[in-house]
Amino acid sequence: MDKWIQHQFDNPAREDGFKLSHWMKKDETNEIYPFSRFNRKVEIIKYTDEEYNKVLAPLSSDWTREETDHLLRLCERYSLRFIIIADRFEDSSEFEDSKGS
Repeated sequence: MDKWIQHQFDNPAREDGFKLSHWMKKDETNEIYPFSRFNRKVEIIKYTDEEYNKVLAPLSSDWTREETDHLLRLCERYSLRFIIIADRFEDSSEFEDSKGS
């Protein structure tokens, strides 16, 4: 019969040192947290001033560089969850806050 224990573990997605615990078989306590494979960080493209001026600035649009930067910050913050990004994009207070950072 397998012996079950309540085991504390670190979630690799967290960077604050918070300890979680769950019940698991005693002989499996040294295994990696099984859901850590879902903790993926999205890499958002970065561009230089030169790249922006060469590629995006010539496009005839009323889309500004500040809006582009704001969109990319939201994409990174919300891991490309476009429903959330669309909801947050027009929030002027968040847009104003991100301009300052």
